Amino acid sequence: HGSLLENMDLLYTTINELYPKVSLTYDSSHFVMQGIPIKETFQLLGLTTQVHLRDARLNEMQATLNDGETDISGLLLVLKEMAYKGVIAIEYFDDFDKNHHEMIQLKKLLVEEL
Repeated sequence: HGSLLENMDLLYTTINELYPKVSLTYDSSHFVMQGIPIKETFQLLGLTTQVHLRDARLNEMQATLNDGETDISGLLLVLKEMAYKGVIAIEYFDDFDKNHHEMIQLKKLLVEEL
């Protein structure tokens, strides 16, 4: 909160000036939880070497796939179309996903859509 991530133009300009020496770790949950539509953030993917994948919703950095507001399929489609070669990490904190259901569902999406 209160970081460069809240201003897409400033974030893009800053990372673009530093890339490839400095790249972005793209985590759509940070944008979704702030109400920033992830379609507005796709321009950042060309400056990204790592993507964190999890669902989120307004004011909540983590949400289940049933409750989340992240267009994960849309994000994966953009990554596929751009032939993304970086790392994709499935990420949940603490005991949010105790039975690994969310992780398994996200892994399945990755296998099916990439």
